[in-house]
Amino acid sequence: MLAQMRSFIDRMMISLMCGGLLADRRFSKSTTDACSRVILLPMACMLPYAAMLAFANTVAPGLACLTGAIFFLGFQGGLPEA
Repeated sequence: MLAQMRSFIDRMMISLMCGGLLADRRFSKSTTDACSRVILLPMACMLPYAAMLAFANTVAPGLACLTGAIFFLGFQGGLPEA
C-alpha cells in the first residue's frame, strides 16, 4: 500500500511539471488561451480512466485507473497563476 501511495505522489509531481511545461510552450507560441487549452486537454484525457474505474472489480485495476486519472488531474496545478 505504501508503494502505491508513493506511485500516486510521483505521478502527481510529474503531472505538475508536465502541465507547467505544456503551458509554457503554449505561452511561448503567443497563444492567448493557453491556460484554457491546458485545462481542457487533460480533462478529455482523464475521462477514459474515470470511465474504466467504474468497471474495475478488484483493487489493482482500480488503482491503475485512479493513478491515470490523477496524473491528468494534476496538470492544472502546474499552470501559472492568472
